Amino acid sequence: SGRTATVQDRVGNYAASGRALGARETSEILRVEKVPCPADIAPVLGVEPGEDVVYRERLNKIDGKPVATGHSYYPPEVTAVTPELAMADATPRGSRELAAERMGSRQKDLIPVITSRLATDRERELLELKGAYAIVTQTARRVLLANGKVVEVAVKVNEGSRPVSFHVP
Repeated sequence: SGRTATVQDRVGNYAASGRALGARETSEILRVEKVPCPADIAPVLGVEPGEDVVYRERLNKIDGKPVATGHSYYPPEVTAVTPELAMADATPRGSRELAAERMGSRQKDLIPVITSRLATDRERELLELKGAYAIVTQTARRVLLANGKVVEVAVKVNEGSRPVSFHVP
């Protein structure tokens, strides 16, 4: 359908094939580093503003065409038990899934906030958007474990005309 895999797709894909992404989808890790947690992310992530967190930036493609870019923040509690998150390699089953397993709790809630806005210069470049102005859809999500811990805060950006939908049991 030309969309990236949903959370449910990723879980099903991994169970069937050992790979979280769909057959036509790839995810390239562009940047991984420790950064001071931005003030708008810190309270959602459960850390203090400026505290070091792991930041991962990625680009998703379907059939080689960029369809989404995004970045995730992981708190020290999560990266302490999941050191792979601080490495530039993609995790075959997905970073959230690996972190949840290592923290001994299943993923329970995914809380999305969806907005539309103008693309940044970096997003226009990564998504190959034409023109000086481009509208994107931003999905910011917080993923909670059954034990109440926040495992990830992530922001995914798609070209504005791409549909975004959720089914989050």
